[in-house]
Amino acid sequence: MEVHLEKHRMSVWDILFHCVRQWYAVHQERVELNCEELGIRRYFSTPYYSQFNGQVEAVNKIIKYTLKKKLKFVKGGWAEELHETLWSYRTTSQTETGKISFVMTFGTEAMILVEMGILSK
Repeated sequence: MEVHLEKHRMSVWDILFHCVRQWYAVHQERVELNCEELGIRRYFSTPYYSQFNGQVEAVNKIIKYTLKKKLKFVKGGWAEELHETLWSYRTTSQTETGKISFVMTFGTEAMILVEMGILSK
């Protein structure tokens, strides 16, 4: 592949993309045969972005609503309330899945450490 830098301005990524595309076009049949021989099933899919199905917006709406409710009683100071709001969201069961997002993320129940003092007589 020849690249004429004077006529066409190409970035390094453009050049790499064209090199990989040309390599794959030449070796595609060999790659497919190797996968077939080794029993490898190839799947092609598009990346998943949670923004596309509105999940991020829905979560932000819930967090914003909860913060507004808390700030009615505590005027200002939203930065201090944000931590508690996020904790409450992460440890509350979601209706779509019926599970707590903390459990789905970390694989364990959320626990609050409590210090106890026992007085002896």
